[in-house]
Amino acid sequence: MSAGATSPPTNPGPLLLPLANEDFALEFRVVARGGMRRGIRLERAFWISLKRMAESRKCTIGMLIDEIAGTQAQNGNLTSAIRVA
Repeated sequence: MSAGATSPPTNPGPLLLPLANEDFALEFRVVARGGMRRGIRLERAFWISLKRMAESRKCTIGMLIDEIAGTQAQNGNLTSAIRVA
């Protein structure tokens, strides 16, 4: 390796989490961002994934959902858009 080369990043952990039965239970949460409140019902596993995504981007779950909402069609289903984000 040359003097200017950097070493590969350390392993941040598994990308896929092992899931238990309770991770498939629906959870309702209210997410507020920019004065708008959204009621969202998602499986617990998706809330865990959203939290990890937000942490990796150094933002809040509300900011992440606001970004996802901005990319979907006006009449689109936000919950579905979150699941595929």
